[in-house]
Amino acid sequence: MHANAHPKNTKVQGAQVIHHPTSKDSEYLANEICDSINKLVFNEFLKTEQIKAEVLTGNFYVLRESKSPGVIVEIGFITTPEDRKLIQNEDYQHKMATAIAQGVIEYISNKY
Repeated sequence: MHANAHPKNTKVQGAQVIHHPTSKDSEYLANEICDSINKLVFNEFLKTEQIKAEVLTGNFYVLRESKSPGVIVEIGFITTPEDRKLIQNEDYQHKMATAIAQGVIEYISNKY
């Protein structure tokens, strides 16, 4: 988990789930986590369809060199006032952690 930043655009919001572009397993994991975040955090907890999580690719060392499927979850933008407030909110943190865990569970149960 990580907090994102975009100093030049303080209106950008939402979560991002990043996987390495050559790992199909990581892409599948990223999609499961993204779907779970959209459902549990944005639709049910925040009751909005204006903000969505999205899946992106990235050639980060931690993803590229991993022997196991892995993703980076950006839980919001600290440079956006609304996201920064959410990131500091304990209920949001708990919902985000639950959504990530649920996405991992879905990945494992569907894969095996």
